[in-house]
Amino acid sequence: MDQKKRVYHINAKRVTENVILCGRRSRAFGIIKRVKGRVLSDEDYVLGIGKNEGKEVAVCSHGIGGPSIAIVVRELAELGARRFVRVGSSGALHPSVNVGDVVIATGAVRDDGSEYIAPIELPAIASPGLVDALVEMSKGVALPKGSKLHVGLVHSKYDFFSELPELTLDEQATRKGWERLRNLRVLCSEMECGVLFVSCIVLSQRMKAHIEAGALLVPVGRVEEEPYTSNADLRKKAEGAMDAAIGVALDALTK
Repeated sequence: MDQKKRVYHINAKRVTENVILCGRRSRAFGIIKRVKGRVLSDEDYVLGIGKNEGKEVAVCSHGIGGPSIAIVVRELAELGARRFVRVGSSGALHPSVNVGDVVIATGAVRDDGSEYIAPIELPAIASPGLVDALVEMSKGVALPKGSKLHVGLVHSKYDFFSELPELTLDEQATRKGWERLRNLRVLCSEMECGVLFVSCIVLSQRMKAHIEAGALLVPVGRVEEEPYTSNADLRKKAEGAMDAAIGVALDALTK
């Protein structure tokens, strides 16, 4: 099978080695504009290429959930991508994490269906080199007043609405599950990091290439409360933190 037949959803012939990923199409367009880039594809996913600090970087939306980001990462890897950083939203889980903070993920709890990509025994870990780069580039970055930087484990889920236990089949069991994760110091919950990390580990082996992945997450609400805060000040704080996180991701990929 030739390369063209391996890529079904992204209309491009090649991409750069460095890719910043985000869930929302609107955010992808914003980042492309930030790097003075051009849009290459705007069909199933938004894809563009620009430059940061004189070095090329691709920007791609990945939609919501594991299956969607799995498609994006696999196809971009076929087109030449080798380093991915996801920048996205999450729900604060651990009491030390608040809306508008920034979380650098070192690994993810696999509660996301990624066992269809690799056995559940395989840990979903971020690439150490990229984690180090993200931590280094975050030093001295201007975060909104009151925002904090965290580094640690996150939770990747299959069902967005499990953040609201009253909407699940067994509310009591769901609440116990969230409490167990808090006790294990899992910082926040989102929907894509587990699949991203596992996909890159598997693709590295399959393609005989070194494919890295990292992630920066901004809590925009809190698990078991509001998935998206209704507080205007907190929304503004989260927007500022997201802007800072995007800058950190771009610098980690290109400096």
